[in-house]
Amino acid sequence: MGYFTDGKRTKGQKNLEYVWEDARWQFSSATNLELFKANPERYAPQFGGYCAGGLAVGEYADGDPELYTIVDGKLYFIKNEHFLERWSQAPEAHIEFAEYNWENFRENLRDNM
Repeated sequence: MGYFTDGKRTKGQKNLEYVWEDARWQFSSATNLELFKANPERYAPQFGGYCAGGLAVGEYADGDPELYTIVDGKLYFIKNEHFLERWSQAPEAHIEFAEYNWENFRENLRDNM
């Protein structure tokens, strides 16, 4: 939530926790917790937190929560500076390829974690 409310990643607190999609989400404030509970799809990172740039080229890789971008109100994690640079040149095109790969080839993508 901090990505949207504070413009950066913020550390969550254990007493402000919510389970969604089999994951535990921690929040820095009760307000952020309530915003997320009301619409988790709006605030959760796209592609389950995998690197959106990697998915665009057919690779699975964990996204780095410190390297992120928000495009059209959606949060995308990127795995490293190289992918972030490539991503920033044409984010909409990368999103289109990543969405296509995520929907059609998720089970067959290369694992580059």
